[in-house]
Amino acid sequence: MNIKSFFSFISNRRKTLAEGGWVLAGQAIVALINMAGIRIVTEFLSPAVLGEATLWIGIAILLKNIFVSPFLNYQIRFYPEYRSQNKGIAYNSVALKILLILVICSSVFFICSILILKMNDVIQINLLILFLTVIYFSLDSIRSFGINILQAERRQKEFAHYSILESFITFSIVFLLILYMPKAESYIASFIFSILFIIILMKIFIPIKFNFTFKTEENIKLFINEAIKFALPLIPVTILSWIMNLSNRYIIEILGNTADVGIFIASFSIASRPFIMLGGVATNFFRPILIEVLSSNEINKSRFVFFSWLLTVTITGTLLMLLFFFGSKIIADTFLSNDYRADATKLFIFIALGYFFLAIYQVFENFLFATKNTKITLKISIIATFVFIISNFILISIYSTFGAALSVAIGFLCYLGLGYIYTKDKIKFNAL
Repeated sequence: MNIKSFFSFISNRRKTLAEGGWVLAGQAIVALINMAGIRIVTEFLSPAVLGEATLWIGIAILLKNIFVSPFLNYQIRFYPEYRSQNKGIAYNSVALKILLILVICSSVFFICSILILKMNDVIQINLLILFLTVIYFSLDSIRSFGINILQAERRQKEFAHYSILESFITFSIVFLLILYMPKAESYIASFIFSILFIIILMKIFIPIKFNFTFKTEENIKLFINEAIKFALPLIPVTILSWIMNLSNRYIIEILGNTADVGIFIASFSIASRPFIMLGGVATNFFRPILIEVLSSNEINKSRFVFFSWLLTVTITGTLLMLLFFFGSKIIADTFLSNDYRADATKLFIFIALGYFFLAIYQVFENFLFATKNTKITLKISIIATFVFIISNFILISIYSTFGAALSVAIGFLCYLGLGYIYTKDKIKFNAL
């Protein structure tokens, strides 16, 4: 497939291009708002307070990854099929029921477990933060349900609008609350208020229709069995993803202190964001095209799409790396307050490098998913996560936060290397 025919192929997908434009614009604006928000947070919250808050938010994300995210992946995967059969309303109704059951049961289990540990003097915790964490987990799960429907229906314009609005509202509330109450509870509460506000807006302006009478009991049972069959194998993957992205802050807490967690998180939020955005935008644009040409068994076209995707991410990521390499001091001075700047320049480079490796790996990962080689991606995740955990404990014990940044680069380099090894024969690099 030559370049001319490729661009002819792309030009016939104007809707995809328009959707990609909204995704790109939305994520770019959200990234700018988040960067400004980080400056506000680091100006008013001490590293110890920010560290405490992010540790609890990480627990909420772990709860979501274990109990809810696998089902949400089922929802976004199969909703378009039910919708195409005019069963979308019934599907949403049962899916929401299952989601609420999962949220309630997992929340009760988590609260009871923590309270039992507290009563036996195993841990000492702030009960207010505990309940705020559970509320955050519950509302974020419901918000994700609505966002998934927007994405499944390819309503990227509305998705971009709500993403921008959510980021703006979040950091506006963060500023108001931490200005008068610079505590971890205030930081978590600000996210709760913003998510609740977004859910209300979605309910008013983007109504999602439900029919709670649904169908027969037999069909409901079939639906639940289908959801369980799809979602259960994804639980290990979501746990491994959480370990790769969030576990290092808990290792820093164990081997260091909460203030070090806050310092690392501030630098992490800035350095990882551009590459997460790059990977997300590239995936949203190229993945539907890759799946389409593979479904049509057009091998040459699929290879051209794959390498175009890989080249786009590599070139753009290299430019971003140069920005961090030569401009890290300016970035730190602009987006971080004095308490967070000391080691930021060193942390930026290795965190950015790690997420650059991840953005490239996502090209290989999506090719493996598209060719139904999901077992290989699980194997890669297990090996890379093991390397990541070992390197974290060794390097953090020696270099503290800098060791955590080094481990990010090592872990995702392992992902990338394994992704190349398992993909090279399937894509036939040597046939270029």
